[in-house]
Amino acid sequence: MSQAEIADIVIEDDGTVKMLGGDDLDMTQLGLVLVKRVTHILFNHHTQTWTVYDADSYGIEYETLERGFKTRAEALAWEHAWAKERYMT
Repeated sequence: MSQAEIADIVIEDDGTVKMLGGDDLDMTQLGLVLVKRVTHILFNHHTQTWTVYDADSYGIEYETLERGFKTRAEALAWEHAWAKERYMT
């Protein structure tokens, strides 16, 4: 049996629900779902580390938010904290 992640949920005054959670949550049970990617996490073969990029940045390259993570799990944890502060407050 897999353990579900705990999601961060904010309900706006207009009834809009914002949720920051894992892939194992079936959000369709709440109604119409619109998903927005806020970052890209990519492995840098040159530095042998993971880097988090801002998906909202434009141009040829994405804006680097944070780099130097030795594991993808570390990058995901940083991404979650960053997205929670930026989008959930």
